[in-house]
Amino acid sequence: MEKRAHIFAGVIESGAVIKITGHATFAEAANLKKYEDQHAEQHLNAPQLIFDLTECVHVDSTMIGIIANLAVKYYKKNGKKKAIVLYANSMIQNILDTNNCQFILDPVLASPGEVSKAGATEEIMASPESGGMFLRQSILLAHETLIELNEDNLAKFSSLVSQIRKKISQ
Repeated sequence: MEKRAHIFAGVIESGAVIKITGHATFAEAANLKKYEDQHAEQHLNAPQLIFDLTECVHVDSTMIGIIANLAVKYYKKNGKKKAIVLYANSMIQNILDTNNCQFILDPVLASPGEVSKAGATEEIMASPESGGMFLRQSILLAHETLIELNEDNLAKFSSLVSQIRKKISQ
């Protein structure tokens, strides 16, 4: 059985840290999006934005898309400065590479535990607002971001994007 994902966040002197552990999917991505909606300014104004995925065993396209969306905002706001993503397994790097995330994220191979969660102390919990319509909107935003980063993703995600748009408009 896969280890359930946990997301921690916080700000330290050197920057904002978002640590994701376990098997991270669209459900947790919506929770991260909800948190970011409330804390975006704090993270976008940090000297460095760091995503710690060293203890993450799996990320789906929605989670990568939500990470990429925040990284794009950080990149644009901070004079094309890339956010950092720490990873410990090749699956994470393959997903980042496949989606052209290297333009907005600087991937760094790191050992789990190398970056402690000292700065990421607040656990982001699920909230009722993270479901339903908000979940659909988060999934749509994530995949539209991935399509923007890599036009090859249009073929992969066009059906999903169309279905989600249809459900949102109903």
